Amino acid sequence: MIITNLRDALLEPRPLNNLGRIPNPEEFSRPVSENAYMRDIIIGNPVNPELSSVPQQFHQVVEMACAAHLAKLKGNIVTHGEILISQAQLGRGENLRLTQRHIDATVENYPETTYLPTDTYIVSDALPTQFYTKPLLLPEELPIPHTTDPEGVIQHYGAVLRHQFDMAIDERHFVTPDPYDLINYGALMVHQAQIAVEPTFRTMCLLNFR
Repeated sequence: MIITNLRDALLEPRPLNNLGRIPNPEEFSRPVSENAYMRDIIIGNPVNPELSSVPQQFHQVVEMACAAHLAKLKGNIVTHGEILISQAQLGRGENLRLTQRHIDATVENYPETTYLPTDTYIVSDALPTQFYTKPLLLPEELPIPHTTDPEGVIQHYGAVLRHQFDMAIDERHFVTPDPYDLINYGALMVHQAQIAVEPTFRTMCLLNFR
């Protein structure tokens, strides 16, 4: 766990790490089943990920992300990874997961916050996640939660921060990757889902390493 000043951290620009196009786009987009498919699967150590429960069409994506992650670690091997797969037909105005602007860190005591230093890799065949790479100025103080319940505090700051992001962000500075590009980002990068403007079949694969 790392304690950081979230306000200071968001004042730093965050260049997006685009690892390029995945090697098997057509196979990646193949429907896993006749119905919507959503799974969170533990894959363990990226040196030798456990892929027996991962559909074959996502193996090359996992291997690409693991190789990039291990190259960054330079010998400091992390021992836990998981893959989140979402695949479904979307209607107009829909997406598969959280659609508001947010960060992946959970805020417990603004601006000082404790978070797990996650390393995240994401790829989509349609409606790629959009990322904000510019500095972001937040207030010195935010409204204090009217609860001491840890989960209630996290929910409070999550909602307040999403509101602040809506007020402070310049929409022109969101970066939209190309479909099938594998993107690497950290827990403190603001990002948002795209909403379908017409019926769209979307496959999304996200890998978290902790």
